[in-house]
Amino acid sequence: MIKIKKMGIWITEKCPLRCSFCENSDDYFKNAKNMSLENFKLKVNDVVKNNIEIIDLTPLVGEILNLKNIEEYFDILDENKKIKEYSFITCLISSKKNIKKLINRPKLKLEISLYGVDKEEYKFRTNKDLFDTFLSNLKYLLSVYSKEITIVNRTSVNDKKLFERKMSPHLNFLLKKCTIDEKWVVDRKNYSEIMEQKNINEFECHWMTEPVLSNDGICFCCFDSKKEYVSKKSINELYSKDNFLKHIKKIKICNEKCGWYKPLKNE
Repeated sequence: MIKIKKMGIWITEKCPLRCSFCENSDDYFKNAKNMSLENFKLKVNDVVKNNIEIIDLTPLVGEILNLKNIEEYFDILDENKKIKEYSFITCLISSKKNIKKLINRPKLKLEISLYGVDKEEYKFRTNKDLFDTFLSNLKYLLSVYSKEITIVNRTSVNDKKLFERKMSPHLNFLLKKCTIDEKWVVDRKNYSEIMEQKNINEFECHWMTEPVLSNDGICFCCFDSKKEYVSKKSINELYSKDNFLKHIKKIKICNEKCGWYKPLKNE
């Protein structure tokens, strides 16, 4: 079997934002679903059976902090000794009650998307007037959460580092308490990189070796909002060497202009 280090589980498609750079935003808004707790348990069991220790809970669009019972999903991961780490990216547009549920989660690696340094830019990027809510929630999170928090810079100005930009002293103060990730592609317009297979463990797109378990099966394309490229096979079946090669050759698995392409690091 091909070794997989991390597996995504797509808990929710629902998102409070309507980002201008997200090609799938309208489709998710109309047809968004949550993964049931029962199905989530089955997905986690499948992951650990295949000796995968790291889980990403936001591999595609979705804000999991808006699930009313999100602590039950976290508890399953925290209680499973074979899971070493789980992570997710949040836009932090949620109730403070749910934000508090992040406390005392030793396996959790938390990242926060920053879509603007002021009201105008935030609304332009997300089509929502929620900058003040984000600011309030970030302040609250930093007051109750003791672990490292990474801020993913998704602001629209990509020629300047975050702290080179003009922002309020309040936001500057809060952000300096966090680790800043400046490496994400922010504008995502026609960002085309053709995925070429080099060998069985080395692909240009990280989605090939960090696939996503959705309600419908295993998903390989981050742009596949209609789930056209979903496999119904189990992880073990699909990731045997022969099956995997046949599967990726059968379909055009990578959208060359998806805008979400992220190269796989050679390890």
